[in-house]
Amino acid sequence: GQGGDSDLTAGEPWVRYAIFSNLKSKMIRYQHIYVWVVYSFAFILWIFNKDFQAIGEYHKEGFYRRRPGSKPSKARIVWEMIGFKLAYVLIFLGLPILFGSNPLYVIVMWLTATMFAGAVMMPIFQMAHAVPEVQQFETGQKMDVSWMVHQIRTSADVRLSNPFLNKIFTHLVGGLNYQKVHHAFRDISHVHYPDLSKIVDQYVEKYKIESVTFYSLRDALSAHGRLMRELGRLPELNFN
Repeated sequence: GQGGDSDLTAGEPWVRYAIFSNLKSKMIRYQHIYVWVVYSFAFILWIFNKDFQAIGEYHKEGFYRRRPGSKPSKARIVWEMIGFKLAYVLIFLGLPILFGSNPLYVIVMWLTATMFAGAVMMPIFQMAHAVPEVQQFETGQKMDVSWMVHQIRTSADVRLSNPFLNKIFTHLVGGLNYQKVHHAFRDISHVHYPDLSKIVDQYVEKYKIESVTFYSLRDALSAHGRLMRELGRLPELNFN
């Protein structure tokens, strides 16, 4: 959180992800238990809340440009977003009901699918950054190394030891298990991540850079759970 990677902030303000967080809730001492349930709601919040929250920042950064020199107004982006969300609701909820399905059944099935997506999606993001082994970096803190080294230090890869299973896993998560490459080469297709990771590994070995790689999902998930427990027990820190 703290204005950093927005993919990692699902659960705030009920989950503390960094030592820099100023969360006041005493409930976070139990976050290593309930965080997995919180993640199941992440996709729903993403659809109806997070996308709208990001409009201001993304518009300022120019992410909505249609073509070079063209920047639509924020109001237009908001209305377009509302239109897309209404279309989403119509397609995934409205149409099944209009064609005769029981409304309660449709809503329950939609909730089941989106909650499952959140429960799977969020741990993938968290295993890459919210683990004790990687360096935490406060937003606004000046980097003392190159961008590439910074990405390597603050990211962890999850490469399964079985090559066949790793290939399937990489495909299912869109290459997000190769997080260092994902950040350092953000404009390159994920199908090239395994090959690029070999280059990054050579770079890490040559310059003796701190780097973290998990070779099983169990180890990566355990590491995230361990950090959640540790951060839940830390005293409140005030950086204001």
